[in-house]
Amino acid sequence: MANRLQAAELSVPGHGGPVKMTFVGPDGQVAGDKPVLVLLHGFDSSCLEFRRLFPLLEADFEVYALDVLGWGFTDSRGQDCGPKYKSGVVVEFLDKVVGGGRQVTLLGASLGGAIAIDLAAGRPDLVSKLVLVDAQGFQDGIGALQYLPEFLTKFFLEVLRSVPLRNAANKMSYFEKDKFATKDALNIGRLHTFKNDWVSGNLSFIKSGGLAVSSLIPRISQQTLVVWGDNDEILPKEDKFKFVDAIPKSALRIIPECGHVPHLEKPQELAFYVRELHDL
Repeated sequence: MANRLQAAELSVPGHGGPVKMTFVGPDGQVAGDKPVLVLLHGFDSSCLEFRRLFPLLEADFEVYALDVLGWGFTDSRGQDCGPKYKSGVVVEFLDKVVGGGRQVTLLGASLGGAIAIDLAAGRPDLVSKLVLVDAQGFQDGIGALQYLPEFLTKFFLEVLRSVPLRNAANKMSYFEKDKFATKDALNIGRLHTFKNDWVSGNLSFIKSGGLAVSSLIPRISQQTLVVWGDNDEILPKEDKFKFVDAIPKSALRIIPECGHVPHLEKPQELAFYVRELHDL
């Protein structure tokens, strides 16, 4: 996945300057006859989060795994990385890289699910189907963090980057902790945090107040697949049922013996359900 990273320079309306967005896309010539699938990772992660799922989908889909503005390896120096521009950069990517006029399936994992919800509700012309993987949707904002003085927020971010906290979050993410919460997983999850713009990108997002999409969920008109790890220790278990109750055209698939990241812990099962959604 890292060897296949590309960058596209995008101009986002109303933004201060061009954004160099990093992503992994199709390997070689694009035929144009496959469904387009766009993968959006979670909070303070990168497109490498999809390293196990991505290769399982390439035969049937034109797949793109994006680095969300402010996270991953996207260049966010001096950029506003608030919710408006996180979504806005994805819209520009769909227009300039995927190709204007093509509808896509959005797959959002964890906080990436909130961005996917924002786009599905706000730009239904771009999104044909939606896949929410242990998605954050009903927890709006980031609480008191946005009101901290800047020096305390920066201290919090240094803690967020630290090995002990990352290791704890790593273990919380999986059901089979000994198998998946490894040193390699820790290193890959921290890799993007050593970029020069990592602190500023996160600081901008925190000061924005974070994503708030709960009111948009009932507006989702697309066919939606809700996938949930049955042993998720991060989000409330009832959220999966709340999504199905709120979204008219939705279906729920629960993956047993799986934590918060099915795309890393049970990628074969998740890939099967994504193909099922598309009748493949």
